[in-house]
Amino acid sequence: MKSISIIQRIVFGFGFIIALMILAVVMALHAGQRLASQVDILAGQVAPTLVQSRSVTRDLFSEDKELLNLLAQQESSSVKNGKEKLQQWQRAFEQDLQTLERKSQQDPQILKKIASLKEQQGIYWQMASQLVDSYAVNLANQQKIAGLRY
Repeated sequence: MKSISIIQRIVFGFGFIIALMILAVVMALHAGQRLASQVDILAGQVAPTLVQSRSVTRDLFSEDKELLNLLAQQESSSVKNGKEKLQQWQRAFEQDLQTLERKSQQDPQILKKIASLKEQQGIYWQMASQLVDSYAVNLANQQKIAGLRY
């Protein structure tokens, strides 16, 4: 080391620092490419699935709201008309759930949850339909009884 001049030592020191900086830049570029790859996956798979799952959730809440409105009706004809709206939301839910299922083909855990949701929604729909039909019949009977009294 004593045979190396001071200028050579300075050049060697700066060269070493520059080499470290180049290595850091290469590592940052590699990390940036990995991040870009993850963002592509997120944008290509996760985001559309998330948007579609929000549509499914909206359908469920809208169907619930429509059922609540139906059960607040006081005329059987209004209940029958309201059941058509309820059926429209059920069809929208089924279509959105099918779309979500197609977009989630690469994720078996999500597919399992979708199957469970389908089963639960089927039970809910059956119960809601029976409830609405019974409510409409009950209102019609009440209206007949009220008509007989007066």
